[in-house]
Amino acid sequence: MKIVMGVMNAKIWSDWLQKVKRYHLEGECDNSIFTVDDEGRLFVNKTLNQKEKSFYLLKTLMYDGDNTLVDSTELVVRVLSSGSVPIFPATYSGSIKERSRLDYSDNTAEIRLKHGHFSLDDPTDYMLEVRVEDGGRPPLSSVVQVPIKLRMECRETVVDFLSWSLVLGGLLLLLRQSRTRTPYGRYVDPEHPAWGHCPAQLAWFLQELPSFLIPVLLLLSTDSRPGLGRGLLLGTFCLHYFHRTFVFSLRTRGRPCPLPIVLSAAIFCSLNGFLQGHQLLHCARYPALEAAHWTLQARLTAGLLLFCLGMAINIHSDSILRNLRKPGESVYRIPRGGMFELVSGANFLGEILEWTGFAVASWSLPSASFAFFTLCSIGPRAYHHHGNYQETFKDYPGSRKALVPFLL
Repeated sequence: MKIVMGVMNAKIWSDWLQKVKRYHLEGECDNSIFTVDDEGRLFVNKTLNQKEKSFYLLKTLMYDGDNTLVDSTELVVRVLSSGSVPIFPATYSGSIKERSRLDYSDNTAEIRLKHGHFSLDDPTDYMLEVRVEDGGRPPLSSVVQVPIKLRMECRETVVDFLSWSLVLGGLLLLLRQSRTRTPYGRYVDPEHPAWGHCPAQLAWFLQELPSFLIPVLLLLSTDSRPGLGRGLLLGTFCLHYFHRTFVFSLRTRGRPCPLPIVLSAAIFCSLNGFLQGHQLLHCARYPALEAAHWTLQARLTAGLLLFCLGMAINIHSDSILRNLRKPGESVYRIPRGGMFELVSGANFLGEILEWTGFAVASWSLPSASFAFFTLCSIGPRAYHHHGNYQETFKDYPGSRKALVPFLL
């Protein structure tokens, strides 16, 4: 179906009017789009799309009865909107680092901050309304909401400081424990005033809680990098401390713990919880697992398997120790079964394997420093317990080692 667009009237109504017998079109078209009849009426033969082409440049040639060119004129055919509202091709969202300027682009449009910068002291979530208009008169418009979330900046200086502090602290703790035993459990001075102790269940809950709570709060309150750091690795870290906080602490039958030990452990768990959570959520860069090099996949798999093995040994060994006592008892007996058949500190061995596997999977300074601190912290306790077992029980198995099966 043809649609009449108008009648040629540039010079057709001039003195040449009676001479013009034929019209011919040239320019950005062919006869399949526009045609003109012998009366000078311009027709459009197909539906035009303003988004594909908003105007056409045409030239009209006018001939007399002898097929001689009489005149010509140029035309601009503008394609107006048919009334459809502009639409956005996608749903948009963005995130920006703390102390940075907003600079969002989808290759066709940009959103920029006029002045200043963002800080976590400001609101962390923003909703922008973006309006787009066509060129019609009056213009048609559409509005889309673009959520912008503030992402915590990676504080590399803090991460490095805390990591190397763990290394130094581990060395100092190793040196201290080579000379004396940490005063907890069987090594607590019974003459210590009662106000200086905390019930074992409450002590374990209070000191382990920060390592679970702080990473979860970071995850929920700040935007983070997607990928392995937010999923598998942070999940393994929180899984351990969820068990220690909400399962182990309620089932333990240990002796009351000195308040200074509880306080120092809570401070350590708070700092380490922030360090590991911040590193994984805001600093680490891990590619998607399916796009990762095979060495990364192998390292991740090996690390997670070692973590799971260590956690299984740790939980099973804690269960053996717990079942050595009846409720209310505080006596010590020889643990038997599981890894205790090979080492005296099976529960310590399990936890060391956990964080060694975590360090292999994460492959970062914070995780490696934490694994090193764990070794320096609870490794000597295995030797202390081994010596105590040998002193206390004359029938203690001589084939058992302190921490490493068949070696140490």
